[in-house]
Amino acid sequence: MPSTQHGPRAHQLTALPLMFVLFSGVALAQTPNTYAYEADISIKATDGVSSFATSLSGLGDIDGDGYSDLLVADSETGGFSGFNGVVRVYFGPYAMTRPSFIYFGTNHAELGKSIATGGDYNGDGAPDFIIGAPGANGGNGFALMYSGVDGALLDFWVGDQPTGLVSRVAFLGDVDGMPGDEAMISSGTLNETGSPETFVQSNEQQDPLFVFPGAYVAKAGRINIQDEIPDIAIGLHNASHGADEHAGHILYRKGDNGSLIQPDDVIGPFGDAGESLGGVIRFMGDVDNDGFGDIAASGVAFDLNRGRVRLISGAGPDHPTIRSIDGESEEDLFGYSIANIGDFDGDGVDDFAVGAPGTDHMLFGVQFINAGRVYLYSGATGVLLQTFTGNSSFDQFGKAVSAAGDFNGDGMLDLAVSAPGSGSPVDGTGIVYIFFLSHTSPADLNRDNIVNGDDLAMLLATWGSQCNLPSAPACPADITNDGVVNGADLAMLLTNWGT
Repeated sequence: MPSTQHGPRAHQLTALPLMFVLFSGVALAQTPNTYAYEADISIKATDGVSSFATSLSGLGDIDGDGYSDLLVADSETGGFSGFNGVVRVYFGPYAMTRPSFIYFGTNHAELGKSIATGGDYNGDGAPDFIIGAPGANGGNGFALMYSGVDGALLDFWVGDQPTGLVSRVAFLGDVDGMPGDEAMISSGTLNETGSPETFVQSNEQQDPLFVFPGAYVAKAGRINIQDEIPDIAIGLHNASHGADEHAGHILYRKGDNGSLIQPDDVIGPFGDAGESLGGVIRFMGDVDNDGFGDIAASGVAFDLNRGRVRLISGAGPDHPTIRSIDGESEEDLFGYSIANIGDFDGDGVDDFAVGAPGTDHMLFGVQFINAGRVYLYSGATGVLLQTFTGNSSFDQFGKAVSAAGDFNGDGMLDLAVSAPGSGSPVDGTGIVYIFFLSHTSPADLNRDNIVNGDDLAMLLATWGSQCNLPSAPACPADITNDGVVNGADLAMLLTNWGT
C-alpha cells in the first residue's frame, strides 16, 4: 500500500492493559479490496467511443427523482486528426444504459476536457453544469453553461487572443448576493501581462465580476471557515522554488474579489523538486480541527511518476502539510485524480479517494500492467480504509474518480471511477463503474464490517499513542479524534461491540 509520511516517528506508549495479552495473537485483517467487476453499476461505451471517460463528476439530483445523476466526458474521441469530444449526462441509478443528454464536439474542440458541477448558475434551484472545450474556436477555446433542468444552453464564453485559451472551468458559489452561483473560466495561454488568468462570471451581468492571475482552479471551498465566503485554490504545478525545479505551488485567493488571502501566501505551500504539486486540488473541510479549511493536492510527477498526495492545512502563512501519502511504485501516477467522498467512516470528517491509473497488481500469479487502483483514505487520520482495483492490464482504472452522489438512496455519497482502457474494441473502450459506499463505524478499526476482538487488539496495540500530529503516525484507534489513544476510545469501541 502507499506509504504515509509524517516526519520523525513520535512514540509515547504506556503500559498496556492485561487484555492485550489475550488478544495479541489475533490476526489483523487487511484493508478490504473490491475489484471493478464487483461494481454495483457499470456504464459501458456502446457507440464506438474511445477512452470513455476522461473525466466525470456527480451532478446531484437534476431530474428530481430522489437519486443522483452523473456527468461523463470523453474529450479524446472523434475526428481523424484530433479529438472532438463527447459529453453525456446519465440519470441515476436506473437510466444508466443510455444518456439522457448528449453533447458532441466538432472541429477538434476537445469538448469535456474540463467539466464542472455543484453550482446553480441561474438560481432556479436545480444544479447546472459547465463544459470546457479548449480546442474549439481555432484553438482559443470556449466554455458552455447548461441547465440541469432540461440540458439547455444558459451561457457561453469564447476565448480570444491574447487573453487566450479556455483551459479550466469551475463553480465558485454565490459571492455577489444575487440569485445564482458564479462561474470561474480560466485561460491557459498568456495575457498581456505574461500570465494565465481566471475571470469570475455572474448570471446577472455581462462583464466579469473580477479577474485574477492563475488558471488551474479547483471548485471553490472555504479556507476561512469563520465566514460564508467561498475561497479559491490555484495550482501552479510547473512553478519552481529556488533550486527545486517544477516543485509546484498552491495559492489561496478570496472568493469575493480574487485577492490573496494573506500577502505572504506567496511563500507556500511548495512541493519538492520535480513533484509538480497542484495538478489536482480538492477542498476537504477542516480535517485537522484547527479552524481552517484544508485541501488535498497531488504531485503526480513525484519520484518518476510514483505520485504523491498531500493534505495541506489552510492555516497561513506557511500552510504546512498535515500528512503526505506516496504511491506504491514508480509510474503509478498516484494522485492523477482525487475526490472528496464525504464522511465514509462516520467520524464527522470528510474522507477522500485517490486514483492511480498506472498501478500494476498480481492476481493468481498473473501480473496485470497499468490495471489501475483507487485508494480510499480517512481524512482525519490518513488511514487507508478500502481499495478498488482494475480488472485487467491497461484498464487505467482510476484515471478519473468522483463522488457520484447518492445513487441508491442510503444517504451516502457513492463512488464513480473511470477505466478508459476497459471494454470492447468493437463497442468502444472505456467503462465507468459506480460503487455503492456504506456507512462504517469508526470503531471498526480494520474495516471488516464488524466491531470485535480484532479491533480491540488494534486499539490496545497502540494504547497511549499520540495521534493526529504532523510528527506522529496516523492511528485509526483514536476513535474520538482527541489526539491520543486512551480510555475514551476504548469506551467507544465497547459501546459499538458487535455492530
